[in-house]
Amino acid sequence: MPRARHQPRLKVTATIGTRHPNVDLNVLAIAPAQPRYTPAMPPSPRIADFVASLPLAPGMRVLEIGCGPGVAARAVCRRIGHGRVVAIDRSATAIRIAARASRAECEAGLLELRLAAIEDFVLAGNEPRFDLAFAQRVGVLDGRHPADTALRRLKAALTPAAFLFVDGMPPLPARDL
Repeated sequence: MPRARHQPRLKVTATIGTRHPNVDLNVLAIAPAQPRYTPAMPPSPRIADFVASLPLAPGMRVLEIGCGPGVAARAVCRRIGHGRVVAIDRSATAIRIAARASRAECEAGLLELRLAAIEDFVLAGNEPRFDLAFAQRVGVLDGRHPADTALRRLKAALTPAAFLFVDGMPPLPARDL
């Protein structure tokens, strides 16, 4: 019997045969699945608040590290007018999703997506440095992984007056990276 349209998709959170003292082996536990990301979805409150806290101005060049599906990059594009955002991610899947969702911004020349880890990032040719960089939940920048190489690459890509913003941390001046 097909499920009604208004019922959420379900995903398995435990399977029969799970060996855990608090799990009845004859019960299959199910929970509503998380909604899939779609380009029409607005930024989550966490992303919206983070982007709103950035000191953005029209005409800035901004680097996003770990862009995922591009939600924050598109929100930044709306705040910097004729500026430019370069959004990088180490995941080809994330870049493909961001490209589909960000077609208008990319075609307008406001957003460029690149497949790159920050540890490998270098400016292209005569590309100017960035006025600001930001990252949300990027392990190499939030203290979960060693950051020496990443910080050297960032320092080379930022203007001396730029700042790096990482969620949950105070802003870091480029000169101190």
